[in-house]
Amino acid sequence: MTAISAEGRTRPAGQALVALGLAAGPVVALGFTRFAYALLLPPMHRELPWSYADHGLRRWRAGRG
Repeated sequence: MTAISAEGRTRPAGQALVALGLAAGPVVALGFTRFAYALLLPPMHRELPWSYADHGLRRWRAGRG
């Protein structure tokens, strides 16, 4: 299905939806990652001699790359 713009050119009607769908993938993955880290933080806190501030700093550094 195509739509005709004011200039007379045709473009797919669902182009914006495809772009939004592709952009949503990394957002969802990042959400799952943050949720998983929150579940792992208490066992890590018990096992490692780091404070929550140390965990946060290490997570921040890992997120930066």
